Amino acid sequence: MKKEILFVEFLGLPGAGKTTIGKKVAKELEYAGYKTYSLDCLIKQRKQMPGFIRGFYLLLFILMNLRLAVSILKFALFFKPLNSSSIRYAYNAVRTIFKIEQAKKNAFLEKCPVIIFDQGLLQDLWSVGVTGKPSNIDSITAYLKEMLELLYNKIQFSVVFFDVKPEIAAQRIHSRRSRKYRFEKMDPAPAEAIIKTKTAYLSLIFKSAAGVKNCKTLALDNNTEDTETQVEEVCRFIKNDLKNVFGRKFSDHSGSSLKRI
Repeated sequence: MKKEILFVEFLGLPGAGKTTIGKKVAKELEYAGYKTYSLDCLIKQRKQMPGFIRGFYLLLFILMNLRLAVSILKFALFFKPLNSSSIRYAYNAVRTIFKIEQAKKNAFLEKCPVIIFDQGLLQDLWSVGVTGKPSNIDSITAYLKEMLELLYNKIQFSVVFFDVKPEIAAQRIHSRRSRKYRFEKMDPAPAEAIIKTKTAYLSLIFKSAAGVKNCKTLALDNNTEDTETQVEEVCRFIKNDLKNVFGRKFSDHSGSSLKRI
């Protein structure tokens, strides 16, 4: 039953426009008749739950999926030198898998055929490698593909890759008012230098995801500020994916028909 939910993950450099485009795409899909469940929806719902209960459910999920959690944490060992930041981001990846499972259940209950994460598992796996250097590219590629096939074998998923030049990404990051995340706290020049060295690894993650069975991908050129065209392209991609996977006329779980694609 939960197979009839399309999970869409956005992947790209910080400053690539994932969150901005994601919010607009969700609105456009809702307007077109496709009820959408986003990461923001999950965060809002989780905030209504006491922290100790959230922690309990996370611990329970880890214990029930211990092998998977250990596999994710082991991923940090592919990068040298091993450091606390890589371990922390690997743990964040485990938490993201838990969030995906929660989103699947909530989307089903709320009759949402589409889930959009502008910050998902692939982005977390990229963050794991930002603070180190990959020890063996071939091993990382094989391990990534194996993990993704294991994780996404029970859900239809697609990936939108936001292709942006490192210098443009660094400029956008610097223009933000927020100084919460690591690249936001850095000056543009050093942030751009680090981002440039990690661009190839990001492309590797995207290619690994593209190699997973039944995964649909879209590479989006996001070097311009033409968000309207980019939103249209992503919406068209998602609608076509729904049509190809679930049939021309997709209906929600309550039986009411959604618009034809």
